[in-house]
Amino acid sequence: MGKFALTGVAISFAIAATASADVLYGMDISDGSIFTLDTSNGQLDKFFGHGVNNFGGLDFDAAGNLYMEQFGALSKIDLGGGGDTQIGNNGLALESFTILGNTPYSADVFDGNMYNIDLNNASASLLGSYGDTNTRICDLADDDANRIWGVRIFQQDVIQIDPATGANLGVVASGLPANVTSLAYGSNNNLWFIPAFETTLYSLDLGNGQITAVLQGLNVTHVTGLTSRVPAPGSAALLAVAGLAATRRRR
Repeated sequence: MGKFALTGVAISFAIAATASADVLYGMDISDGSIFTLDTSNGQLDKFFGHGVNNFGGLDFDAAGNLYMEQFGALSKIDLGGGGDTQIGNNGLALESFTILGNTPYSADVFDGNMYNIDLNNASASLLGSYGDTNTRICDLADDDANRIWGVRIFQQDVIQIDPATGANLGVVASGLPANVTSLAYGSNNNLWFIPAFETTLYSLDLGNGQITAVLQGLNVTHVTGLTSRVPAPGSAALLAVAGLAATRRRR
């Protein structure tokens, strides 16, 4: 398993200096890696050999297990080197993934429907419709208050999703950069994203809709899928490999 690190450059922060930082986990399909990114200092570490080869998303369950969904193919990921588990393929066009509580969600980019995913066999159960083929959700994020958001690539906006029905509850932010295919909830009532083909991490303030560039020059080329965890002080390096279950989860 290859690994290397790069420190990004902070250009402006939308969050207070006393606020908590996040450790983000993402997928870069340009080189087939899963990466971790510490938002406090820009340290980015890449992990290879986990079958990253298609559009998709990833998230942790309540026990700290990391799952990756790629266009219907679901895997359980072990960044510690113990081997990944290929769970199955439901055959749907799923480019997003988030787990709210014990319930996984994914949005089909072709039929405009939201699905619940079975982590045991990768089967998909229809929850409801969020739109149509022109409202393509490319990633999902959620928080501990039972809120789910989806980023729409064509509209360049973020909508809120009803976790009970999968319905679109309305736009919460607009004017995103082009080609956003990743989304993660942060510890400051914000959403993180890195547009595809960009090397910049952005923060979206859910309180006022402000979008701020936070880190630039990151060693990524085509990010698809993003999730986050809140690190304990000084634990970013440990968290990237071995501290998954011990740290409180943020999606």
